[in-house]
Amino acid sequence: MMQHEPNETQHITILLAVHNGALYLPDQIESFQRQSHKDWSILASIDGDDDGSGLLLDEMNRTTTIPGPKRGAALNFLSLMKQACPQAYWALSDQDDVWFDDKLERAYLSLCSIPQTQPAMYYSRTMVTDHDLQNPRLSQRRFRKGPSFPNALVQNIAAGNTILLNPAAAKIAHAAARKTTDLIMHDWWLYQLMTGIGARIIFDPEPSLFYRQHGNNVVGADVGAWTRLRRLIKVVDGTYMNWVTRNITALREIRGFLTAENQLILDEFEAARKCSVFERVRRLRRVNIHRQEKIHHGVLWLAIAIGRY
Repeated sequence: MMQHEPNETQHITILLAVHNGALYLPDQIESFQRQSHKDWSILASIDGDDDGSGLLLDEMNRTTTIPGPKRGAALNFLSLMKQACPQAYWALSDQDDVWFDDKLERAYLSLCSIPQTQPAMYYSRTMVTDHDLQNPRLSQRRFRKGPSFPNALVQNIAAGNTILLNPAAAKIAHAAARKTTDLIMHDWWLYQLMTGIGARIIFDPEPSLFYRQHGNNVVGADVGAWTRLRRLIKVVDGTYMNWVTRNITALREIRGFLTAENQLILDEFEAARKCSVFERVRRLRRVNIHRQEKIHHGVLWLAIAIGRY
């Protein structure tokens, strides 16, 4: 099968979701312009009223802007995936990060050795910072188990702002997005889709960007004791169960894209929710439902035991 040689230039479309982004967007645009991989363009979806972000993007000659659906960040990204050309590499981007100069190149080179017909997704760690890009700290550690569909059903480990899809994966994501009506988190959905179809998943343990944390983050970085406490609260108050319900509904809409094995795992995962606690545990252990870190895995099984997943 054909593979890309590292010295071949391949086009990358940056899918940029924008909502009131004018404060931090200039830093992100500058980081795009510093990329060592030069063959890229931007497809930006401006969600809601434009606070001047559109003018900032219009100043670049490699940008196309489209109106967003005005239904939140996840559906703004879904709209981008529905409208982006599926023949290119796709890099997902938040509006308020700052990419390392080699982000695109490093991600692209990681996917070069994979046959062009094989869907593949790259993601990496991030360097979490405050709103001034100070006090950096590394995000998630290398997980004890690799990416898998049984993991993706209950946990997202792929930070969307680091994701690169090869064209084979982008083609499937484009088609699946057009069948999907609702999402909790676009990157969780992509992790479920890519593992569900049997794509190659490549994790880069080195960070590829500064992940800026500020008061308007839609989803913050998954670090710290307070994050773990909030996760437990979401289990108890039913938030996590609602997320799982909506994820199952979204996966039902694209069930035909999944491998036969993963279709059965999805069926078992959904059916177990209606069983007694002992039967529920038995069925979910059989299909190896799990989260990555021990404490997160313990919270998952608490949720399963009390019927809150």
